[in-house]
Amino acid sequence: EDCPIKRAESLYEDEKILEAARILRRQNKDELSKKHLDIIQTATECEKMVADLQSDAIIHGWNKQGECHGSHHTVIYYKLDDETQTKLMARVETPIKKSLLVPLISVLNESELYETWIPNWTTPRLKVRRSIKLQQTGRASQIVIITMDIPWPLATREVVIKAIAFDDIDQNGNIAIKLTSLNTGDENNLIKAPEQDEVVRIDFKGGFLFGKCPSNHPVLLKNDNNEQQDDLILVTFSMYVDA
Repeated sequence: EDCPIKRAESLYEDEKILEAARILRRQNKDELSKKHLDIIQTATECEKMVADLQSDAIIHGWNKQGECHGSHHTVIYYKLDDETQTKLMARVETPIKKSLLVPLISVLNESELYETWIPNWTTPRLKVRRSIKLQQTGRASQIVIITMDIPWPLATREVVIKAIAFDDIDQNGNIAIKLTSLNTGDENNLIKAPEQDEVVRIDFKGGFLFGKCPSNHPVLLKNDNNEQQDDLILVTFSMYVDA
């Protein structure tokens, strides 16, 4: 029989982080290395993100900003952070057909191309100046630096994002990507200071969750197209930016 710890390490390398942590939590702590404890800590953070994104938006204090029913039905929420009530957070929920899941994840993974398709404007100035992948840490996990020009008088903003993708389809039917910003010196000094003095490095926190769309999701109740609900994946995205 396979060693449980080796099995957990293999699952982690395959981006099945939550299942790896479930195995490690059942082991004697004396047998776990720092690497194993780091896996458990990462999984705990990922589980919290999934729980937040699966929670009912209205019940958990999100305010509905609006919804649209074009090619894809979308509802948008916002709220202030629980701790200080001064930071604005956004949440977007969109059901998509299952056939779009792999192409969507592929587009998200091609971070070098963000500047070619993310909408931009000349007046007022708002565009991705550059998007550079610093490191590919897994099939869909990576570290990317994004620099964005924003309207005057604000300075150019830059964010370094660590994206951790994890596959929990076998256990809970979900795929997710956890997004957090990194600071200068992080990741064994991989993250350098901004190259230009006028660039302001900002904090970012967010994530994507892809899972089965509930039959009672609000946007489906107003959908007259009678789409097959079994063929729908709910994409939930949330973000907070300290600009």
